[in-house]
Formats: sequence, C-alpha cells, structure tokens
Amino acid sequence: MTDTPPAPAAPERKPVDDTLAWAVALVPGATLLLSLVTPADLTLPILLANVGLATVDMLRLKEAGYGTLGGWTVLVPVYLAKRAQLVGRGRGMVAVWMVLFASGIVMPGFVARGARTEVACELVTEILQREDKAAPSCKGVTVTTDPGTGFVKGRALLSDGSEREITIEERGDSVEVQVLPR
Repeated sequence: MTDTPPAPAAPERKPVDDTLAWAVALVPGATLLLSLVTPADLTLPILLANVGLATVDMLRLKEAGYGTLGGWTVLVPVYLAKRAQLVGRGRGMVAVWMVLFASGIVMPGFVARGARTEVACELVTEILQREDKAAPSCKGVTVTTDPGTGFVKGRALLSDGSEREITIEERGDSVEVQVLPR
C-alpha cells in the first residue's frame, strides 16, 4: 500500500469586481460616440484602451486567485467570454460588446449618409438661387438610388412643395450636386 500525499488545497478565490470588465465591454460604445464627433481614425487608441483595460482586469483576477487568461486580452470578445466562465458570470458583457461593436460598424454609414443629404440640400438651394434669387429653398433630400459607389440619385423637396431630381457625387471630402432639368 502506498500513501499518496493529499492534493494541495485550491487557492482561495476572493470576490472580483466587474467594473473594468464592463468598461472593456463598453469601449465600442465610446468609440461609436467619438466617431460621431471626430473624423480621426480611432482604431489604434481603441485597441490600446481595450487591451489595456482587459490586461489590468486580468491582473486583478490573478490577485483574487482566479489565475490568468493568457494572451486573450487582444481578442476582446474571447477574453470576456473566458472571463465570464472563469468567474462564474453570464455572458452579458460579451453580448453588450458584440452589439456595440456591430453598431460601430453600421452607424457611421447612416450618419455619413445623413450628413451627405444635409450638404446636398444646402447645395441645391445655392444652385437654384444662383439661377433665380426668388427660387424656393431645399427642405430635404431623399436618396432614391445608392449603388454604394459614391454617386447617388435623389430627389430634393423644395419649400414651395415641388420636387427636383438631383445627383450627388462624393469625391473624397467634398460633395458635388447637380440639379437635373425638369
């Protein structure tokens, strides 16, 4: 009969605060808000913020007796999922991160489209009133055809209730508008 030594006791795990993990999950939302107010490319600062917050969170987990999660801090949704499993939490943070990340991909296109139509409306008014000072002003632009090439067809609603067919072309940072003949 051989005596086997008793297994070492598992290290005691302390309660862990989720504040940093939630901050990681909310970074794409902050990115989305910042992208609405600045044209700057935020990719690197956001990546560094995500990895930095996740790394500090992982160090806190280690101090609390949960071990580490290796290099997963670079892949944020994987890190959040593994963290949730490790500390026995649900995957709400993962879902929040994914929804905000997807919104950050989709929303800027909608915002840009809205800005494009506002600029186009201003240009329609300028064009019409250059030809005739008493011409009606543009009240709104509706895009009717957008093949995703930067050249779109639309309709301008004028202050007198009439509509004019227009084309809008994006060239870099500028927008060119043509008011088509009736």
